[in-house]
Amino acid sequence: MKGRIMSKYDKIPPDVREYYERRITESDIKRVPGHYPVLMTKEEVDQFFDMQEKAFGAYIDDKGFGETDVKIHTLIKKS
Repeated sequence: MKGRIMSKYDKIPPDVREYYERRITESDIKRVPGHYPVLMTKEEVDQFFDMQEKAFGAYIDDKGFGETDVKIHTLIKKS
């Protein structure tokens, strides 16, 4: 691909990248593009999203938001 600038994400295996992109799209937690870590396995992707959901759920609980419509909060309460 002449003239294309390489991305740090280009080294992710294609099947993992597709899975990662799907998890990003399905997630209710949004990040600035380019600010996701480079993950090389589907297990790492799952661990990252699990950690992210728990962290945001703990933040919501810590701030005293109580029961909310935030999907992440619901996921944490069920686990």
